[in-house]
Amino acid sequence: MNTSTFLVFSLLMLLPACSLDDQISPETMNKLDARLQLLVEVATEEGNVPDTVGRNEHDEDLYSVIIRTDNAEHLRDAGLKLDAVIGPIVTARLTRAEILMAAGLESTQSVEADSDLNFPQNDQ
Repeated sequence: MNTSTFLVFSLLMLLPACSLDDQISPETMNKLDARLQLLVEVATEEGNVPDTVGRNEHDEDLYSVIIRTDNAEHLRDAGLKLDAVIGPIVTARLTRAEILMAAGLESTQSVEADSDLNFPQNDQ
């Protein structure tokens, strides 16, 4: 096999691995709330996707999420940086790929976009 044929063959083998969306199982998608599903499906800033809360060291967008889980250690073991753990509720700032990773864990029940709801103030 010559070099160019080998290169083309190698690229064709790697191409499916480059598409994150093809690997998302229905079970994983069902764990995401509607806004995160939209973020994962279209991967753009259009529509009602959550606002970014910053960027990581690789210049990837971060999203504030609330994760409901049976075991926060599974999230840590997967390499996810968690902000707070209170019983089965975990808060974190994750990239799109990390959101999918968290949702793909068996111990995760749901992943929701953290919302900045404005509550009325009574101290006037």
